[in-house]
Amino acid sequence: MVRLEIKIDSMMLRAPARISVAMPQMVFDEGRNLKCLWCLHPAFSDGSIFIEKLGLSELADEGWIVVCPSLSNGFYLNRHGTDTADFLDDELYPYLGRLLQLPKERAMHVCLGISMGAFGALNWGLRRGGYFSRLVLVSGYFDNRLPLDPRLRSQRSSYLLSKAVGPLVDDCFGKGSKPLADADVGALLEAAKSSKAKLPKMEFLCGSGDLMSLAQMQACYQMVVSKGFCASFETVPGEHNAAAWRCCIEKALKESS
Repeated sequence: MVRLEIKIDSMMLRAPARISVAMPQMVFDEGRNLKCLWCLHPAFSDGSIFIEKLGLSELADEGWIVVCPSLSNGFYLNRHGTDTADFLDDELYPYLGRLLQLPKERAMHVCLGISMGAFGALNWGLRRGGYFSRLVLVSGYFDNRLPLDPRLRSQRSSYLLSKAVGPLVDDCFGKGSKPLADADVGALLEAAKSSKAKLPKMEFLCGSGDLMSLAQMQACYQMVVSKGFCASFETVPGEHNAAAWRCCIEKALKESS
């Protein structure tokens, strides 16, 4: 396995961006059949969570290139002069594709997002349907109009996280009854459907006891299915934490590895 830490002086972000990468040792061999996993992290974290806490560097031994950017707490949208969505679309994906000689086939690319990153992965996949064959959406947050589960107070760490992330939600989704245009999943799904572009399969996974995300995941999944997109929904035992996320990722990638 090869571990890389890449720093890009980004024009879109107007700041440097750090990307952690794990890849097979012989990545530049001819005739390789590698797959690429793009990972978007939760709020108040960074890309290292996938390598250090979730153990995804081990996928390099199974033919995966794992790409984990560290980005701001803006739900991967263009906010306050930090154009994160544009960075993903126009800098990160094409630049690393050339730099690391990533596979060109859409079928070989999967995007994984956790919590805030699940929204980012869904938004990215709808904007750029040609980039990924699958979206693995874990313990996500998609709609600021859904009320919090009143039982959330019983899960202290998740409750405190929900309080901390509240201002970010208001900032990124807006405080009105309708989300801002680029954060409105329903509108984005309609636009993608109208474009008739080939879109990735959406796989929703969540802890069965995740009082922070379970209702969000169920509502988003139902919306996706109602609009005719290919999607699946599964739960694993656990809450909104790394232990449940590891189970979700293992379940999602089991057949692909």
